[in-house]
Amino acid sequence: METEAPRARVRVSLHTGELEVEGSESFIAKYAEALNALISRVQKDTPIATDVTKGSDASRLQTGGPSQQSTVGDFPEALHGMSSTSGTDQILVAGSFARVAHADGTFATTEANALLLEQGIKLANPSQSMTNNLKAKRVFKSGKNWKISRTGEEYLRTLA
Repeated sequence: METEAPRARVRVSLHTGELEVEGSESFIAKYAEALNALISRVQKDTPIATDVTKGSDASRLQTGGPSQQSTVGDFPEALHGMSSTSGTDQILVAGSFARVAHADGTFATTEANALLLEQGIKLANPSQSMTNNLKAKRVFKSGKNWKISRTGEEYLRTLA
């Protein structure tokens, strides 16, 4: 008589910062160290880092929408660690930090531009940079403000 192997599953969502492990206690215990190492590596390698907290969707920076909690003090580090220096990319990163001031996760061009100005970066045309992000489907309009799309979230991760 054959016995069916126990079912086990691991699901990781980089977009939402979720980790789901399903299986027996022995399976989870067997791979716990490897899963923790994976989480640490993903957090370290991802420019917009995510805090994974058991039972919580709280995140340290911008990943994950309006529930994010950001510290603007992290903005200069994120900005100056970017691989790109285009105004379009800079204002997208600034917007990802500016959006924490709004419960709906949106931001205005003027708010993002003000963050850049505080760092001594003056864009020739911030509105055009936002239009470029709109054309690339990295942002979309939400009322009078902008919201970062999934494509934009994924793109932000590549800028480190």
